[in-house]
Amino acid sequence: MSPNEFAYWLQGYFELSNFSTGGKLTLSQVEIVQRHIALVRTLHPNDVLCLKVEVALQVANELDRAALVQKLLADQFEHVIDPQHPDPKAADAAHAGDFDAELKAMQEALKPISDKMQKVVNDIFSSTRPPNVYRC
Repeated sequence: MSPNEFAYWLQGYFELSNFSTGGKLTLSQVEIVQRHIALVRTLHPNDVLCLKVEVALQVANELDRAALVQKLLADQFEHVIDPQHPDPKAADAAHAGDFDAELKAMQEALKPISDKMQKVVNDIFSSTRPPNVYRC
């Protein structure tokens, strides 16, 4: 696992676990994160993010672990990962919770496909051929 893959995995883990609402990392969750850090360390033994997260998990109390790791993760995305993204503004919007901007970007990207699908549907419903011709 690469450091960036770890960051994405950890971000997803936090999002799915609802730590943004003040949740706490239990010892079993800490062990899961540590196992993923071990995966990164097999190929990247000196990764800075892993080192910071590892230290945060060891020194922070139960209530502060999640908040501290989230802060480290946010910094990693802001300063390392997002600047490498082809569209850094879209990446920022995704992390900032600007879902309207993210949705608009996705709609724009999918517009050509959506237009083609609409044309196919229009052709089917405006056709004089019998409906059974369109069975899949």
